[in-house]
Amino acid sequence: MIDFDQLEYLAAIVKHGTLSKAAEELHLSQPSLSRAMSRLEETLGVVLFDRQKNRVKLNKCGELAFEHATMLLAERKRMINDIRLLERRMHTISLGMCTSLLHGALLQLLSQLYPEMTISTEMRNRDELLKGLRDRVYTVIIVDHPPTESEFYSQFLCKEHLFFLLHPTHPLSSATGLRFSDIDGEDILIRSPICNWNDTFQKELPNTHFIYQNEQYAYEQFLLTSTISAFTSDVHIREEIEKNERRAIPILDDSAVLDHYLVCHTEDRGKLSLFFEELGKQQF
Repeated sequence: MIDFDQLEYLAAIVKHGTLSKAAEELHLSQPSLSRAMSRLEETLGVVLFDRQKNRVKLNKCGELAFEHATMLLAERKRMINDIRLLERRMHTISLGMCTSLLHGALLQLLSQLYPEMTISTEMRNRDELLKGLRDRVYTVIIVDHPPTESEFYSQFLCKEHLFFLLHPTHPLSSATGLRFSDIDGEDILIRSPICNWNDTFQKELPNTHFIYQNEQYAYEQFLLTSTISAFTSDVHIREEIEKNERRAIPILDDSAVLDHYLVCHTEDRGKLSLFFEELGKQQF
């Protein structure tokens, strides 16, 4: 019977061209490797190598054997990866987000509802999230426009209203409302380059220089120690005003409002039913 060790040994010999180098990589003695290849030839009933003094070279039968060995080893690797991935999926709920909106609240709720599961979260842009959901990288995602395919189930989560977060010394900090054009051209701090508002920012603020800060502590220090403007939303207003003594000014443009949806595979809706039901009861 052919075993995978023999196929790996064959691949190593082809890779290095000599038994000695292949044996070194495989942590085998050269005689042990040679015997393993002889057993493979006996099983197949053919000679695979043209043996020379210091090198071994595949003959035509050996080349075909190596071709099949390569495919079989790749299939074995794929099988192991697929099985391990399935096992992780069965015990993991992976939440993909294109916004930090309600991150803490959603993570806490998932942990409470599914204490036996590992909960992971990741920030990505919308296209990456949808691809990841299709490829089963994510269990559930949050996006601003749900997909229309029947294979997905979508549920409205909330609306997010955008605000300018201005330092008290900013000349517009006393305004009751502003438009994007009122701030365009200033430097503005952004919490993360992965943000569901990026398209809006690029369209509405073409002359603005954005300063991206991924690390939460560094972002908060910017707000505490500088007068630079930033953004917040109606969900985060209270927390950020209390921390930074900033003024939150509502943005009046229609584009300053986004809907957010939870999306999962339709077949996973039952698995996540408690999560969706609980979110449906809450108002954000």
